[in-house]
Amino acid sequence: MILGFAGVILLGALVLMLPIATVQRVWTPFHEALFTSTSAVCVTGLVVQDTGSYWSAFGQTVILLLIQIGGLGVITGAVTFLMLAGRNITLKERSAMQDAISAPAVGGIVRLTRFILKGTFLVEMVGALALLNLRTGTQKQQHGRRRQKREGAFRCCFHSRSFQNFPLRPEPPPPDSL
Repeated sequence: MILGFAGVILLGALVLMLPIATVQRVWTPFHEALFTSTSAVCVTGLVVQDTGSYWSAFGQTVILLLIQIGGLGVITGAVTFLMLAGRNITLKERSAMQDAISAPAVGGIVRLTRFILKGTFLVEMVGALALLNLRTGTQKQQHGRRRQKREGAFRCCFHSRSFQNFPLRPEPPPPDSL
């Protein structure tokens, strides 16, 4: 299981290093990509570069996928890909899944995985729609601009999944408490 997380983190870092992952189309240093990938998979929200201004839509999508895999778990993610590919889940994979989600028995693991996925995506969709509703309610002047609507929908989906961990806009510094 640890090797699965390490593999996802390393693969994410390598993809985030690519120029296509940044707005300025530059190579990201390995340590910055590795930190961002680790933070995304572990869902901590710590960043070296501002997510909204440094990473391109491709890079933000990679970060979103890393957050999703980290939040659901590597084993759940692997079983999901197997199910989407139409492969049957072997007894060994079911046993690994049982350990990963602390299920009492191997039977019903695939059904439970589907339930977890549907529940997760349902909650995220409701969150994204609520954010989209708030966004369109406060920004009527952008009506009719297709690209801005698409970017707005992406931002709502991103924030629905990442919540406050990876904001796409820089946050103002907190007020001085002294």
